[in-house]
Amino acid sequence: MNKGDIILVNFPFTIPAQSKVRPALVLTETIDRFHDILVCAISSVVPVHPSEREIVLKESDPDFAQTGLRVSSVIKVDRMATLRQSDSIAVIGNCSPQQWRLVVAAFRSLVS
Repeated sequence: MNKGDIILVNFPFTIPAQSKVRPALVLTETIDRFHDILVCAISSVVPVHPSEREIVLKESDPDFAQTGLRVSSVIKVDRMATLRQSDSIAVIGNCSPQQWRLVVAAFRSLVS
């Protein structure tokens, strides 16, 4: 599993013991012995006016097919979780270098 991969995973909600299988973007793998992954949620509910922390992946984009997503979606850079790699159900695709640059820029704005 690599950064930029789009995976299916049981993504946790803030309500304890609730989760939903959804796509997520792998931001990084931890370098400790556990090899957890830091991911951000991807949703098919695309806002009319996305914030600077939301990266829209449109079906009409030339790079959309490589994402493995079925419909236009939004990467929610501010909705992150640390998960075990083994919790990943499948790698369905990856984001393009251009999409990755947008994610990194959104992450920088989040933490600055």
